[in-house]
Amino acid sequence: MNKKSLYTLVKDLFNVLIAGRMILAELGF
Repeated sequence: MNKKSLYTLVKDLFNVLIAGRMILAELGF
């Protein structure tokens, strides 16, 4: 596992986290 793929994995995880928070905000949590 090289740094490039690790960085991409972390970035994708971060994007999912932000999307999840936006969905929760839309629902009113």
